[in-house]
Formats: sequence, C-alpha cells, structure tokens
Amino acid sequence: LCISFIYPVEAIRVITKELIVTPDYIFTDINMPGLTGDQCVREFRKYEEFNDTIITVLSTTMRPEVSDALKKLGANFTFKKPNSIVEYLQLLLPVFQERQILSDN
Repeated sequence: LCISFIYPVEAIRVITKELIVTPDYIFTDINMPGLTGDQCVREFRKYEEFNDTIITVLSTTMRPEVSDALKKLGANFTFKKPNSIVEYLQLLLPVFQERQILSDN
C-alpha cells in the first residue's frame, strides 16, 4: 500500500493521527510547500511508533553536510534525485534491503 501527499502538513497529520498501521517507509523531498524535509523528519521522529520506520529524504541537490544533518535528525537515507528510473531503482535497493535486515533481527 502506498499513500502519497502533496502537502507535508497533511501527510504528518494523516500518518501520525489517522493511519491504523505505522508505515514501513516514508519518502520525502527536502523542498516542499509549507514544511521542509528536515522539519518532516523531526516531526516523525518525535513519535516512538516511527522508530522502525525508514525515512528517506531526496533532493535535486544533496550536499554532504546537508545529508549529515538530516541523518542526525533521524533520516535513514538521503539521496540526490536521479535522472532515470533505473537510477531510482538502484538507489532504492539499499532502502528496501535495510527493512529486510530490520525484519530479520
């Protein structure tokens, strides 16, 4: 099941207050209307039920210092947006493997 949102404020409200199941993954952009990706990471990490949720932040540019800061806030992965679907699949493979590692433990 995949749910997408245009506005991060709506995503946070629905995911933290209305969903019955905690998501395995949250993917967010760093530049969005209303809230930034780092604000979203901070907000989700406030809730204990999202401790095992893998949060991935993407951006058109991802400088190392921005990536480091996002990971300190609780992002599991950060990526520069790729140019093709094949590149997206290559980037997402470690994200999905991480979930498998967590499930095995």
